Formats: sequence, structure tokens, C-alpha cells
Amino acid sequence: MDVRIPADENFDFYACRKLYKKYQKAVGDDVSFNQIIKNTCFYSFYDNKNLVGCIYVFEKNKKIFINGFAKRGFHNFNIKAVKKIFDWFKSDIYAFSINKPARYLLLRCGFSKITDNLFVYYNNGESRKGN
Repeated sequence: MDVRIPADENFDFYACRKLYKKYQKAVGDDVSFNQIIKNTCFYSFYDNKNLVGCIYVFEKNKKIFINGFAKRGFHNFNIKAVKKIFDWFKSDIYAFSINKPARYLLLRCGFSKITDNLFVYYNNGESRKGN
């Protein structure tokens, strides 16, 4: 697995943007790809030099959220990509998804369901107290 960020020399902006546009409706975002790149911590994930998907991390209501998009047929690869985020961000991580396959992936990654579309990954033991 190769991970690239927009500051990397070999970051493929155009391939990431094309993949985003393909899955934008499923992701549920109504912002432009440029806004996502500019306002989030953005990571693209490659398998054998082929772009598989992207995950972006952002703050909302003083909480860390993730969102992402990926090619179909790479479920296990995408689980590994999401789990990498857990190593880089040590706080609890939230995700909102309207997409059924994405909700399933979140549960497989260890997220807990809060509501039908809102999930949390308890990335630090303190957050679990009292739950």
C-alpha cells in the first residue's frame, strides 16, 4: 500500500478528482474536489501503483471526521486504508455515511453505530468510559 498526500511530488490530482466525481453522489458531499483538497487532511491510497481510493479527515463541531471514496471491489484494501487513519489520528473518529456499502465498511473497521448514518471509532480508551 502506497499513501500519497497533495504535497507529494507523485500525487495524482487528476486521478483523485476523477474518482471523486464518479462517487461524489454516493459520498454525499456537495463541495468541490478543490475545496476538499484545500480544507482537509487528504490521503490517496494505491495498490501496485494504481489508485484505489482516497480518505480525507476534517474537523466538524470539535470532532474529527473521515470521509472517502474508492473503486468497487477493493473492500479488504479499503479496510486497511481506514485502519491506517487510526494510527495517524489518536482521538475518536466520526463518520457520516448515507451509502450502505460504506456503512458496512465502517462497521468492519470497528466503528460503532450512533444513528443510522453516524458512526464513531473510539480511538482512545477515555471516550469509552460511561458508554
